[in-house]
This record gives sequence, structure tokens and C-alpha cells, in this order.
Amino acid sequence: MSVADTGSGMRPETIKQIFEPFFTTKGAGRGTGLGLSNVHDIVKRHAGAVSVTSQVNNGTVFKTYWPQTQKEIETSKPARLPEPPLRGNETILFVEDDEALRTIVTETVRNYGYSILSASNGAEALELLASRDLPVDLVITDVVMNKMGGRELATEILRLHPKTKVVYVSGHTDDVLLKEGFERGELNFVAKPYRAKELLLKIRQVMDER
Repeated sequence: MSVADTGSGMRPETIKQIFEPFFTTKGAGRGTGLGLSNVHDIVKRHAGAVSVTSQVNNGTVFKTYWPQTQKEIETSKPARLPEPPLRGNETILFVEDDEALRTIVTETVRNYGYSILSASNGAEALELLASRDLPVDLVITDVVMNKMGGRELATEILRLHPKTKVVYVSGHTDDVLLKEGFERGELNFVAKPYRAKELLLKIRQVMDER
């Protein structure tokens, strides 16, 4: 399958990096650099391959190659797989400096059975946790915030409560430690912008790993 465009094209040094997680030529908040990385992983999982050719000012061509098969194409509709569970009863702390997004996510997650607290930055989140008798099960935190960012917050929470799970969300891709942790599979991450279902699935995935 071949996909071509007539855009500005890419230089050879850019082509070498396009499938790396978090690599992007867009400005902060305009792209996550996870799109082509996901495409590459999907094709590889199906025993395929991806090639790219590009010239500056002459566009780009992506080609995906798939293994041959002798199987007949099924004309009947496949059985629908059951929807993964989205509901839960754990306690979550959501830390986000965008007030509108914080309100929407808080209400959505609460509607799926969770108890949810919210804070606008890391310092406020620590104050909230200090006022509670019990720790929360999961912290979902933006990476870049005023007063205290997500990484500093997670470090302090895990020092006090090592069993607490952490999910990072961000639209920025220039955090070196975040990139390295994601690539090693050590961090749970959801890229902005995200859909409600995507976040709910990540919550259940992290909670069910216990």
C-alpha cells in the first residue's frame, strides 16, 4: 500500500528519525511524535515493513509491505469482540493546569464509578494528599505545570506512597527523561490531545497490572 503527498518533503537526517517515539518537527503542543511510531509498530506486528522516500519540496511517499496469504477472504462479518471494561471504583487524583480540561475529565471519570480528586499543579496536589488519611490509587498528571510539574510531583508521591500508580499526560515532546522512560516501557503515558475512552482504557490497564 502506497501513500504519497505533495508537501515540503524531508531531509535525509529527518527521515532517519521519523519512526522514533516522540520525534517531531512541530512546535511544542502541536504534535506528540507518536503517530509514525505507532504505524511502524502496527506494521511490524503484522510481519510487514515500511519504507519512505522523500525529497525536499517534492513530497513524500510511504510504502507498507504485507506478507502474502493464500487464505480466502471472509465475506461474513466477524463477531464483535466484547468492549474492554471502562468502569472502576478506585480513587484517582487528576492534576492539570487547564481548568476547562480538568473539569471535563473529572466529571467524565466520576461518571464511570471512580472517586476522583483534582488539583491545578503539583504543589496543590501534595497539599490535597497531605489532608487525606489514605493515599490515592492512581495519579494522572500533566508533565508541564507551574509551581511543580508532573515529574517532581510523581517523585514526591512515590517517595511517600511507593505503591501509588502514575500516568503522565503531555502535549510536549522535549522532556528527555520522559522520552527515555517511555521507550524503555517504564512509564505510563497518554499523549494530548486524548479522547475520554483512551484515558479510561489507560486507567484500567494500569490498575489491572497490580
